[in-house]
Amino acid sequence: MAGADAFWSEQSDGQLRIAAPTTAAHFTSAYTCSGSDLLRLWSQAADRTGYDGRANATLVIKLPLATYRTCGYGYGQIGLSTSSGGILHVSDTATPVLAHELGHNMGLEHANLLTCATRSDGRLTDTGMWESACSEEEYGDSLDIMGPSTQDDTPMLSAPQALIAGILPPSAATAVGLGTTRVTLRPLSGGTGVRAAVVTDATTRVRYWVEYRTPTGRDASNPSGQDTGVRVLRLGTTSSTVVLDATPTGRRDNRVAVGAGTTFTNRDGGLRVTTESATATQAVVRIDNATKPPALTATAVPRISGTRAVGRTLTASTGTWTPTPTSYTYKWKRNGTAIAGATGRTYRLTTADAGRNISVTVTARRSGRTATASTSARTAVPLHATASPWIHAPTPRAGHQVTAMVGSWTPRPDGYAYQWYRNGVAKPGKTAKTYTLNLGDRGQRISVRVTARRTGSAAGAKTSASITPR
Repeated sequence: MAGADAFWSEQSDGQLRIAAPTTAAHFTSAYTCSGSDLLRLWSQAADRTGYDGRANATLVIKLPLATYRTCGYGYGQIGLSTSSGGILHVSDTATPVLAHELGHNMGLEHANLLTCATRSDGRLTDTGMWESACSEEEYGDSLDIMGPSTQDDTPMLSAPQALIAGILPPSAATAVGLGTTRVTLRPLSGGTGVRAAVVTDATTRVRYWVEYRTPTGRDASNPSGQDTGVRVLRLGTTSSTVVLDATPTGRRDNRVAVGAGTTFTNRDGGLRVTTESATATQAVVRIDNATKPPALTATAVPRISGTRAVGRTLTASTGTWTPTPTSYTYKWKRNGTAIAGATGRTYRLTTADAGRNISVTVTARRSGRTATASTSARTAVPLHATASPWIHAPTPRAGHQVTAMVGSWTPRPDGYAYQWYRNGVAKPGKTAKTYTLNLGDRGQRISVRVTARRTGSAAGAKTSASITPR
């Protein structure tokens, strides 16, 4: 008990203390550790001691050493926080196993090792299991009290375990963003300075912890003789921690540290951790984070609405996105080239747009995601009459010929088509440039509609002012 108290007090800078204010005599139980019998055994011990499960209280059940083959070396309930408490049993009086099981009561899971066939890191599937090329070796992190237990070794709690549980102060870690960052890490066993770097893969949102372990203090020895040095860890299945093997062989071994001059690379290759130098007092680590947040996905492209004519206003829809963006920006384009200053949701067409194709690119943004652009379909703006067509009618009388004058257009048309009208109604078959007035036209309003055409552009049409033959 004294050894466990010393361990947790040291890990928490005196915030966690372990004591046994009450003890109870040994008794013989009819229950075993098999199946539901274990819970009955724990309940029986709780009844005999009056344990009520309150916060910051743990019931420690000491089993005979000979039971470790059936009951395990130790076993404990997983709490929710360092103040949860709970029930545990141990089959030995050694400090490491009690410190380990108390860690479970405080909400800590096991410290494991990830082994992959050809890489240092793996991917957790949607079912919470590792991809087929990787396996999580339970108790595989020998430099963590939540790893394997012996009668003698009490290594430090690893940085992720200590930081997540709030046992290590936030000042002991530094957050690393995108780009290249150099961090000087002090040994975790030293108890001072920055002892960990925390970096997140912006694409997968997986968080990595980089720590420096030296064979000093509680890390002077560990159960399997795992190598010390710069280590990279992440969370595994069921909130366990896994140390990542910087020199993967596809099988479990003790060579996991990122040695001086070597580099750890995460699964997707966007995150690299290089140990530039390491001494007894510090390690200089370069972290290259070239990962990118996942992009927003456009499920429907933006659309343009409004009348396609010079002087009229077009409006862009945002399109449909997943997840939902928090803001949008707009860039209007003419024949694929950005229009200077046209960055609003609406755009008023000018003569420069006549005969051209207009589109809009909408860029969607959301915190934690890469800004993504989606472009609408192109909408064609018809040729524009800068001067309206008119009717040349020297003698506006029945039997005389009048002529359609095309006016002026932009851009220059390749050709024209005509349709003559009486009182706004098209006259069948009257589609020539000239028209001979007849008696039925006397006193009526005669006009002509000129359609201008150009290859590659939308046709434009404009109706002349009318004349009234005598």
